Amino acid sequence: MKIDVTRNLIGFDGELVEVREGEDGLKPMTVRYTLTTALMTGNPEDNPDGVEKLRRFELARRIHRAGTTLVLSSEETVLLKKLVGDMFVPNVVGPVWILLEGEDEEELNIEAV
Repeated sequence: MKIDVTRNLIGFDGELVEVREGEDGLKPMTVRYTLTTALMTGNPEDNPDGVEKLRRFELARRIHRAGTTLVLSSEETVLLKKLVGDMFVPNVVGPVWILLEGEDEEELNIEAV
């Protein structure tokens, strides 16, 4: 699956979904930010072993280093959907999951940067 990781998320209300970035204030939440945050943030109910943590680290690094687009395997897509679904609110999960499922980007409520 090929996805554009630079896209900004747009909420169900048509407004940009924003995230607080340190002292810089708010910035648009991108697909890249969402996926890497889900991979690198621990969930108290999820206790992966070292091998799984390394796999997540390597995938986060690939996403971070990707230019505009990234090709994901079906296994990576399943993992990302689970982690994003566990961590974020529906206003973030919806557009990201639809993108990961390969739906038409015009209907996603996300916009190109």
